[in-house]
Amino acid sequence: MNIVKKAYCRIFQTVFKLAIPILPYRSPEILNNTADATKLLKSKGHKSVLIVTDAFLHNSGMIEPLKASLTDNAINYSIYDKTVANPTVLNVEQARELYIKNKCDAIIGFGGVAIGCIIGAVLGCIAALKNKGFVDYFVIILAILGVSIP
Repeated sequence: MNIVKKAYCRIFQTVFKLAIPILPYRSPEILNNTADATKLLKSKGHKSVLIVTDAFLHNSGMIEPLKASLTDNAINYSIYDKTVANPTVLNVEQARELYIKNKCDAIIGFGGVAIGCIIGAVLGCIAALKNKGFVDYFVIILAILGVSIP
């Protein structure tokens, strides 16, 4: 690496190292159960959510407490359970279409061992929706965060 490029890289790294403490990072809000997630959704004014999961979790009944909590709080939900390892563009597009069709205003990613795949599908769906301007919040269950999309 030539000396000018090396100097540039070191200066760039140093500037960011110094800037990190003053950048406006938010600490994630840790939610301990589905009731907390539902309260967060309700406090943000969400009326309809898309739950993104995989077929195993959906069929095993593991999302039943979440569904019950949403129903108890008058929050409608739709379920997209076709997520696979390494989600494809087709998965993202199907989730996006379901989100739009059911007039959802939030996304919940519900996953266990394959949470990375679920998060990938959720983030892909958000990116696809954001290009059209539809979504402003999502909740990830089990990594569980409340994140605002700019």
